[in-house]
Amino acid sequence: MTSFPGENTAVPKRLLEALPNQPLSYLVPKDNLSALINSKFSTSIDVSDDPSLSTSSKEDRNITLANNIRKFYYSDTIDENSKILYRKPINITHHSKNIPNSNDNELFNKLSPLAKQCLTELSPNINQREYSLGTQAVESLERKRKMENILDTDLDLTYSVKNKHTSISNGVSINESAIGVQYLEEFDSLMQHIRSDTTSNNYSNQEYWIYNDDENIYLNERTLQQISLMLKNIMSVPDLRNDVKLDNLVLLLDSMINNITNCESSTSSNGKGSGITKRIANMSVYIIYSVFLLKRRERQLYLEKFITVPTVYLSRFITEIKEKYTAKNIHPDLVLLSQSIQLLPAYIRQNTYLDDGFLTKLIYLFADLITDSTIVFNSNASSQHAWDNIKSFCSDALVAIFQVVPTQRLFLINELLSNIDKFPPKRVQRTLNKVTKNKYATYFSTCLLTLLQNLNSFEVLTHTEGTTEDLIALFKAKNKEQEKCVSDFIEHINEMILKRFLQNSTKYRYIMESFIQDLIVLFRLPAWFIASEILSSMLSKLLAILDSETTPSLIETACLQTVGQIGSAIFDVKHNTIPKQDNNIVKLYNYPEYIPQFLKSFNNCVDYTREAGIEPASYQYLQCKQFHKLLKLYELNTDTNNISEIDTYINDLLIRVRDCNSSTKKILLFEDINSDFCSVLQSDMLVPQYESYFHILLNLLDSNKIKLKSTVIKALSLIVAKDSTILINPIVKSTISQILKDDSAASVKDAVLDLIGTGSGYMEYYKQININFDDDSVLVRKHILKINEQIYDECDDTEINVYVASRILLKTEDEEDAIIESAQKVLLNNWILSFDDTNQRNENETIAIRKNISVIAGVISLDKRNAEVFDWFLNFYLLERHNHPAHIFKHILKNLTAMTDALVQEIINLQLRDTNNETQNEEIESYLKLLSLFSDTTVSLITREHISGLYPYILSDGNGAFHYNILHVFNNTLQKLSNFKVKFLDDIETDILKQLVKLNTDEINEAVSIVWSTATQRNNKTRIIQACSSCLVHLNPYIVEATNSAEEFKIDAKIQRILYLVTAFARFCPFDLSTDKLPFISKSETLPEYVAKCLLVLSRTNIPHSLRRTSIKNLIKLCGSYPKLFNSRHILQLLENEMKGSSLDIKLAILEGLHDFFTAEEDTSLRQIGLAGTVSSSSHLGRKGKLHKSMNDDSVCSALSNKFIDKILEMCLLQNCSDSIVAIKLLKRIASSGYINPSKCIPHSIGLLASNDKTSKQLAKEILVDLLEKHEGLVLNNISKGILVAIDYSKILHGAVYYKYNLFLHTLQDIMSEDKKSIAKFSKHLDKFISTQVNDTMSVDSNFNKMSSILFLTTNIANIDFDSQGQFFSLIKILDFAEEQLRDNILEVLKDEEERNGNSAAIKLSIIIQYSLKELKSYLFDKYGFKESMLDTLLETSSETRTRQMPMKREDCHSFVESIDNIVRTCNDDQICAIYLKEQQYID
Repeated sequence: MTSFPGENTAVPKRLLEALPNQPLSYLVPKDNLSALINSKFSTSIDVSDDPSLSTSSKEDRNITLANNIRKFYYSDTIDENSKILYRKPINITHHSKNIPNSNDNELFNKLSPLAKQCLTELSPNINQREYSLGTQAVESLERKRKMENILDTDLDLTYSVKNKHTSISNGVSINESAIGVQYLEEFDSLMQHIRSDTTSNNYSNQEYWIYNDDENIYLNERTLQQISLMLKNIMSVPDLRNDVKLDNLVLLLDSMINNITNCESSTSSNGKGSGITKRIANMSVYIIYSVFLLKRRERQLYLEKFITVPTVYLSRFITEIKEKYTAKNIHPDLVLLSQSIQLLPAYIRQNTYLDDGFLTKLIYLFADLITDSTIVFNSNASSQHAWDNIKSFCSDALVAIFQVVPTQRLFLINELLSNIDKFPPKRVQRTLNKVTKNKYATYFSTCLLTLLQNLNSFEVLTHTEGTTEDLIALFKAKNKEQEKCVSDFIEHINEMILKRFLQNSTKYRYIMESFIQDLIVLFRLPAWFIASEILSSMLSKLLAILDSETTPSLIETACLQTVGQIGSAIFDVKHNTIPKQDNNIVKLYNYPEYIPQFLKSFNNCVDYTREAGIEPASYQYLQCKQFHKLLKLYELNTDTNNISEIDTYINDLLIRVRDCNSSTKKILLFEDINSDFCSVLQSDMLVPQYESYFHILLNLLDSNKIKLKSTVIKALSLIVAKDSTILINPIVKSTISQILKDDSAASVKDAVLDLIGTGSGYMEYYKQININFDDDSVLVRKHILKINEQIYDECDDTEINVYVASRILLKTEDEEDAIIESAQKVLLNNWILSFDDTNQRNENETIAIRKNISVIAGVISLDKRNAEVFDWFLNFYLLERHNHPAHIFKHILKNLTAMTDALVQEIINLQLRDTNNETQNEEIESYLKLLSLFSDTTVSLITREHISGLYPYILSDGNGAFHYNILHVFNNTLQKLSNFKVKFLDDIETDILKQLVKLNTDEINEAVSIVWSTATQRNNKTRIIQACSSCLVHLNPYIVEATNSAEEFKIDAKIQRILYLVTAFARFCPFDLSTDKLPFISKSETLPEYVAKCLLVLSRTNIPHSLRRTSIKNLIKLCGSYPKLFNSRHILQLLENEMKGSSLDIKLAILEGLHDFFTAEEDTSLRQIGLAGTVSSSSHLGRKGKLHKSMNDDSVCSALSNKFIDKILEMCLLQNCSDSIVAIKLLKRIASSGYINPSKCIPHSIGLLASNDKTSKQLAKEILVDLLEKHEGLVLNNISKGILVAIDYSKILHGAVYYKYNLFLHTLQDIMSEDKKSIAKFSKHLDKFISTQVNDTMSVDSNFNKMSSILFLTTNIANIDFDSQGQFFSLIKILDFAEEQLRDNILEVLKDEEERNGNSAAIKLSIIIQYSLKELKSYLFDKYGFKESMLDTLLETSSETRTRQMPMKREDCHSFVESIDNIVRTCNDDQICAIYLKEQQYID
């Protein structure tokens, strides 16, 4: 019984079987039949057998030929079995010399050779000029044909092995395997023609053959295209490949070899190949590899020539392209090469047995091409694209070799590594391989990583036979083998690259950087998972180099920069990992509940890699890694439940791997799996290395190598840029703070500032930053100023704003004009111009004004220096009309007035609260200080309304600071404003006079001045005269008693207050005694003169000490207000006697009075000239003011300075540094004003640098810097005297351990060494002084002073810096000569027993000196790594070492001071002479 009708009959069962019997031609679409007219298959024209065409004349032959053709086309009956033959005229041969030359006749360029011959023979009179087109027409035609030309160049040699289907109109699809026989027949037919022509040696058929100028014969392009198409069709039907006749394939290969050989022969003879020969040769190469892809195994197809000839040709063709890649017409060659080699990878993969020679040639050729970076087509995108395709095919070919031939793997990798010198020095995107969107890497790296990722065990996972346990065991064994192989290759690659880098880090640094940059780009992509393993291995090696103590600095720095990039990339992974998904193996083992999430993330990455259509090895390698990590968890676990769960995960994963359709098939975006892949990377070896990297970074921050430390900081910046919380890390914060505190190099500090700025860590570090606001480096100071500006703009904390604003304010007195201008503009914009100059202000502007007032008040309350600088800034910048455009100056005045209004209102509001809150009292005090500065401006900012509002607070409330500032404001304002009501002035005068006796000294001066202003404005001095007269009357009894019975004089509290009052009246009330009657004053004298006499009486030696001091103090103040009084013989004698006396407090009072007088004179002169021109800082203003001072006052100051300078200098060197501060300040004022010859104060200014008091040392530095700027030569000439002063001062301060304070010369060197010229000058003078001192000790008659000088010098010399080896050895030469000479002299004395016994003390001192010099020499050699045995050689070659840099200092040197202590202790032994003699004799 049949299961269906016709089962056992000949009835066709399928449609394909029925078609031969009943064709369904009506189903074939007829629309595009016209396209067959241009079919590539055409009938050959062969008419040579027709005698009528061979014997007739030319004209008859033409007529006959035309008639035959016409007859064929228009005949009604055609014999289908007859063969249509078209004969070529007999006289037309291939060797005819009449073929038009393409170079001579452009009209025939596009014609076939046959057409050209026919035209020449049939119509020899055709002239190109007769048919030439106009220029415009030609250009138009060229534009129309441009695309056709491009298409002609493209051979379209791509092939596909997929089965093609032909669609027909009713939707039925027919497989093309049914027409496979037709493909074979077409191919056989074509090969028969070729065989016939080849056998008969008759190549006359122009449809198949072509000759070139050298008469070499080829299969033409049309034929080659037909063959290529036929092979493509045959390969599309796999079953047909073995049906192709072997002799046809052999013939085809021979013909292709003939084509290539003839083309090369033509190229050799002409020196270059034509476009036709290149196309024919490359098409032939393509066809040869197409034949190989038929997978036929017959030996006849694999003769040596079939493999070597194409390879040799490709090598030569690539060389030719490299030589002329800059040519404009290179694009066609690139396209040809690209299409020629595209089949090579497939050919290599399907042939497991390949000749080693062939593979070696390919490896050499393609490795060189992949790494080549010289060929770049900057302006030709199509050429660059073609070149990139070539590199891609070459890379694929190498990967194929790596897969198929394991024995070639190491050689292939080594060959790639041998070409790493060809890396592009700069990463130009055009030279890189685009791996994904916006991700680029070198072809070298992508090829290398692809090679390694092919070493995986994926095929094991696809096995369906056996149990899961068997598969796991097989996978473990295979994976272990593959992982070891991969690991060995990774180690080998990294070692080779690192070795090249370490050979010459400067020359080959770009190789390392480029490779690392590639790995950093690739390791973030799932398709390149192996990049993380290579990067991990490289990071381990680099960290080991950094951890080594023997690594050279240059290599260390270069390695650190590379490591910094890797560390930043790792941190980026950690930062982008979702919290709680940092799933490393240890975490997954301890917390198995995270395994599902981990596997889900891994699966997403695997799906993305598979569905993205990337290299299969990428997906396979990643899948194997997932399986391997799961097995690792399986092995680690001992819990039965966990093992069972993991076993389930393993089975699910195997099912997933075997069923590729298990994934979602959704093309994911990288952004979708970024966090998943970060989680996956956490389980690999690279990310866990971050902690080691970070630890080494922190350790290297303590390095003394400047370049290295700067590089570490930049590496940290890369991390901080991604996460600023790193700066909060206690270790990081402590380290950064220490760097900013230490005397680090400017580059290091600048790098730290960049680091803090990168992480916006200003608020955390604002105090540490400003430690260096006065750094020697202009770069650092500018950077800090910029940071302070940012802090002020961004921060709302008043305390922080006050701090940074004070630092900005102090920069208005910087040495650099650019910094001064920047600081001034910052304060102007933030304090004054930050709100509009309108009368109607909104709430925000009011708040801004109050904030500015609060900040400014806080700044001036920090210290006296800030208040002084703000005063200068206010008067000589803000209120200096010439510093600003007119509209800006108007804006400044209006806003300052508004700020004054708000300031007064704030003071009143705070005072109305009437609380004893300490914070509020401080705030009121700071506001009043600011108001007092506003009142003391050159432009009046305080109005009558302000004074009226503050009037209630003029009465003292016990708060001295508050009351003094109120009085000061009133005093300054009343001196400027004169439009007050009389009643108001009368009230002020009355209130002040009532409380006059209750005021302190400073308040008395302000109050008396106010009363004088009110009295003069009211034009009524009655009450002030009465007050002054009352004081004089109360003073008179004390004067009488002091004159008559000074020994019995007793003081009380009233006398001192009376002295302050009468002095104030004398200073601030210029009475006209002709009208203003005062008691006890004669007509010939003034009130100041009378008060001066009284003070002189009370300053006598028999007056009690405290009253004398008060009297002298007031006398100095009075003389300061009336400088002519200093001309008084009695006053000068008094001051001179007191300065010679022993009363320190009186001396200090005199010096303080003189300092105030000199300062007041300086300020007065500056106020007079300050508005006359633009000045940048108070120091510049001070120099300018000197030129405008009153000659009389200047002469008084100069006379006083010269008279007391010796005593002033003496008091500068007091043992109690706090007492000497007054004298040093006065010395600074005298030196800066130029009242004395600078040479008098320079030695003491230098000597003061030996002080251990910070204030004293800072003042000394300021004096010396100022003198150095004005009188560099004098300073240099007085260095010797200054060092001697320092030695004596050190003895005063420190006693017997004076030599332990050993930073004096280092400090002096820093001040004197502003530039190389200054360094050289200072070194010269220092060497001269040292030479003088050591030469003075060569005779064995040393005393304590000589020894102390040498000990002080040696301990200080040990800490100075040397600019060059020439400077170093110059000093060593001095020390060595003196030490040897002294040693010989000591031995000579010791050998004379009588002289030794009589001069033992001096000998001991000389021994100490000799030992100290010897120890210093040894210490310096050890500190800089020199050997003493090199001394003689180095001294001889000192001229060569003069400019050579000094080596780095060793930080582990012993303490030189301890060595000197040991020497002194040893030499105190009574037997030292005998010991020394015995020791030196042993040495000799």
